[in-house]
Amino acid sequence: MIHSHLDRDLSLAELAAAAGLSTGYFSQMFRTATGQSPHQFVLAARIERAKSLLKGSQRVIDVALRCGFKTQQHFSRVFRKMCDVSPTEYRRHEGMADVSAFEVKGQAVTIDSSP
Repeated sequence: MIHSHLDRDLSLAELAAAAGLSTGYFSQMFRTATGQSPHQFVLAARIERAKSLLKGSQRVIDVALRCGFKTQQHFSRVFRKMCDVSPTEYRRHEGMADVSAFEVKGQAVTIDSSP
């Protein structure tokens, strides 16, 4: 459900209802299963989708909106916090030979620089 609805608001209550659990129990079980809160997981999934979309020619604001962010500023702030570069910097360096990896949530993400 999460990955197919990243372009819109996903409330904890909605996620819990889809799982048939109370919000508190869902949140606790989700964190146990994934090591992240539902909100952190959704943000990480949105950023991963954004990284894929940034490889194209869409404007950054359009990428932000397609990934469920209300404003480009919020998107840029979250992207920078999770990837240590802005969306524009990520796009600029994507595919360049001298940039081999970015880090997302402490996990190395290698960028394939082959043509």
